[in-house]
Amino acid sequence: MVTSRQMQTIKQVGEYLVAAELCRRELIAASFTGNVPIFDILAITYNNKLKTIQVKTSTKGKGWNLNASDYLEIYKENNIQIIKGIRNLENLDTIFCFVKLNSFGKEK
Repeated sequence: MVTSRQMQTIKQVGEYLVAAELCRRELIAASFTGNVPIFDILAITYNNKLKTIQVKTSTKGKGWNLNASDYLEIYKENNIQIIKGIRNLENLDTIFCFVKLNSFGKEK
């Protein structure tokens, strides 16, 4: 069972890996470590454009934690979920990065 502390650490590892890769590619990147709800990293491109990046990190055998209702209008009718349409998103330019960690923590 993953503790909430381990979950937070896993999230941070993913964000720092993505931020480091952006910096390696000569972009400026700042991680907000979960303090901003709609993005995790703010990057500045070569031509000084801002890009917001949402990072999702997973460990062995786990999927990525996404909530469909953040992106779709969903309502229930007779215990059946019906997709009404795409939610009007504030920032359509957000880039999603998915990080898969093959190991985490102390290896046994």
